[in-house]
Amino acid sequence: STTILAFTVADIERGRSRVSRMIWLLLLAVLWANCHGGYLGGLAMLGIAGTVWTVQACFGTGPLAERNQWWLFAFGMLGWVLAPLVSPFGFGLYQEWFSIWFKLDLSSYILEHQPPQLTDFYMITLYVVTLVLVLFMLLSQERKKCLASLAIFASWLLMTFKRSRNAPLAISSVTPF
Repeated sequence: STTILAFTVADIERGRSRVSRMIWLLLLAVLWANCHGGYLGGLAMLGIAGTVWTVQACFGTGPLAERNQWWLFAFGMLGWVLAPLVSPFGFGLYQEWFSIWFKLDLSSYILEHQPPQLTDFYMITLYVVTLVLVLFMLLSQERKKCLASLAIFASWLLMTFKRSRNAPLAISSVTPF
């Protein structure tokens, strides 16, 4: 699901797809909200993309530069926010997620919630992916078109240093590059 979302953000960002494609992802949001709390990571990815694109739109660039595209994105985000209502948790999903993230220390019970070993396989892979991505961005003409994708990757990368389980998500968020 993270990879599908990353490809969608990259396609919209590069002009290969319109924001209206995000409406089809509402089905993914409903399915994801019913299957796994990681849905909130997807919601955060769209929130990051929307923030970057809104700032770009203020300068007359980016995928949301046209007002109707901005409203379409806002409608899509509202759908993503409301998606848990069709799950057994409803809006309680948000409360559970925040308590897990900020209140509970799951690292003593679940290994993937521990901070990573900096020489772990995922971390070394993440270092290589980060290096390749940085080199690509420095050498590419596409670098101005990928700001939201980069912000999403940077967010997952930073969260990886808190919980090792985020390393594969950081890697999958850059697969569209």
